[in-house]
Parts: sequence; C-alpha cells; structure tokens
Amino acid sequence: MNNQYDRRSVQRNEISVSERLDVGLILDSGMEKTEDFIKEAENFASDPKITTNQLRDLYDLVIILRDIPADSAKRQIAKILIKLEYAYRRQSIKSQEFYNKFKHLLETLLKSSDDKKKVRNFIDFMEAVVAYSKDKNR
Repeated sequence: MNNQYDRRSVQRNEISVSERLDVGLILDSGMEKTEDFIKEAENFASDPKITTNQLRDLYDLVIILRDIPADSAKRQIAKILIKLEYAYRRQSIKSQEFYNKFKHLLETLLKSSDDKKKVRNFIDFMEAVVAYSKDKNR
C-alpha cells in the first residue's frame, strides 16, 4: 500500500462537526420539517466535486428500496454503502466531505433499516439531493 492510500484511509473516518448532516432531521422528521429538510438537501447537493451523474448512479441504487420488502432493505443499503466505498477508493468520488456525510447517513440508516419511515425519508432526501444538484449545473 502506498502512503497516499494510507492517509486517505485515515482521513476517511474523520468527520468534523461541520461536515455532519442532520441525520435525525433526515431520517426521523423527513418532510415534516420541510424547510430544514430542503436546506439539508441543497447543502448536500452543492458540493462542487460531485457531479449530477455520480448522484444519479447512487440514487439508482436508492430507489430500489421502494420496491423491495422491508427485510431486504438492509442488504440494499449495504450495497449502496459498498458502491460508495468503491467509488471513493477508485477516486471517481473526489469529495471527502461528500463521502463522509453520505457514509455516515448510510451507516445510521443501516442500523435502523427495518424502520420503513426512516427508509422512506432517506429516499425522499436523495430525491431532493438529485433535484437540487441540477441547479448547480446552471
């Protein structure tokens, strides 16, 4: 392993307070707190190092959660987490901040993947992120 990879592995696990998403708002409240929910989505989508295509690739995996039984959600969330990790390590996702935020969100969701409301709120959030990512390309 080269030193660059080692440094990246260490940095990957460090999430500053400013980089954290309001996971409780996203997963627990969702659209009930519409204004705050939208602000989180806008902030998440505003990362200039993330392209709309990269978000769509992840979103394509997320929307599968709509059509699968609740007992299969954990496996699908794990697949999304693996895809994120793969993309980050291959450096097709270049934003460490985006990686850290999304990984934290997925890991939190994975712990409560049997909660249909949280899964639905996660899907809603990703739909909003993709929608607001299109604004940055204008």
